[in-house]
Amino acid sequence: VGIDTIPEAVTASQMRFPREQYPNMQFRLLDANRLPFRREFDAVVGRFMLMYAPEPVETAAKLAECLRPGGVITFIEPDYTCVRQREHLPLYRRVQNLIDIALQRIGADTGIGLNLYLILRMAGLSDLEVRCNVAAGGGPNFAGYSLAASLLALCMPTLEQIGTVDVADLNLETIEACLRAEV
Repeated sequence: VGIDTIPEAVTASQMRFPREQYPNMQFRLLDANRLPFRREFDAVVGRFMLMYAPEPVETAAKLAECLRPGGVITFIEPDYTCVRQREHLPLYRRVQNLIDIALQRIGADTGIGLNLYLILRMAGLSDLEVRCNVAAGGGPNFAGYSLAASLLALCMPTLEQIGTVDVADLNLETIEACLRAEV
């Protein structure tokens, strides 16, 4: 069961995994804090969701209530506060700043990753294993270019809505290549 609070995300998932072809999968428009499930799942996976939760401790606790005894809960959450570059890279810095502006505008906690252990403990979870993975690099095949371009594309509607941020000269189709060339 996949859930989201954004209707377009649910519709996209339903189209990607049609019920006829994937009868064991369903996607529903639900808020993680108001789930109708109790002790029904062996696993709960949250990916880039607690960062948007107004009360991440409460959200993690509600999701844990969906687990059967012995179940596993996993969260994948970012920490954008560690995104850095050592060289003077104006485009890279601009893209990162635009992503930060958009995420902050919608209330996302861009530093939640490094606080995940504390959040899960406060949610009443124990026997925790928390890991931090960092992509570091800058060579021609560095995944950071694609990630930055994808995040910028996701943030573009918010940036356009803000209106005070100039994004007219950014071409989302070429931004990844431009970042790669700059580095």
